[in-house]
Amino acid sequence: MTPHDVGVTETSKASGVIRSIYMYGVCLITLITSLFAAVSGVSAVVDVAYPDPYVGYYDPYPSIARPDATDETATDPEALAEWETRQAELSQQSNRRNAIRGILRSIVTLAFAVPLFVLHWRSALRERHPNEEN
Repeated sequence: MTPHDVGVTETSKASGVIRSIYMYGVCLITLITSLFAAVSGVSAVVDVAYPDPYVGYYDPYPSIARPDATDETATDPEALAEWETRQAELSQQSNRRNAIRGILRSIVTLAFAVPLFVLHWRSALRERHPNEEN
């Protein structure tokens, strides 16, 4: 073995270590990303099934009439109750829409992270055990 061969062997070992670190690093990052996406997806599914309750509208400017209220309906209790009911419905629709977006975001994240994890994990195992078939 010549001194040149020793340098080549050390270089290939160093590049193998760096490659392994990269493979396992990508696996770790995609695994953590998948876990967060799964938890977020479950949370969004729960939000779709049980949206946040409407707690009421806080009017920071009570002296200003609501844009959809005329002078007669601004003080009418039935019109006010109808307006609050409509606001509650809009709030629940908004919560459900945001939850559905969260579910889709989680699905897309998992669709990218899981195959990336599997690809790198298999490559890392192949490099670690080159004689075995996975």
